[in-house]
Amino acid sequence: MGDMKEFFKDLNRRSKDARVMRREINIAIMQKSSLTYKDNGVSLLFRDENKPKVDFYPGTGRWKVHNVVYKGGADKFIEWYRDQNTILQQI
Repeated sequence: MGDMKEFFKDLNRRSKDARVMRREINIAIMQKSSLTYKDNGVSLLFRDENKPKVDFYPGTGRWKVHNVVYKGGADKFIEWYRDQNTILQQI
């Protein structure tokens, strides 16, 4: 049983390390963009006027809008978020 315990401890550690690495990469991408947001520690909050309120989670690369979760990382989020202004103008 000791081998399985070590295996799952290692798996858990790798998962945490990967999340930390994704968070650092996604935050670096966000800092290079011209988007404004508030970092609350776990997520980045986007509250621009005339756009939907969005919570972006840099550790997973997912974002939530109106209880719908999207995935794709910081690059896809930035592309999606910039398109929201265009979509709202068409309505």
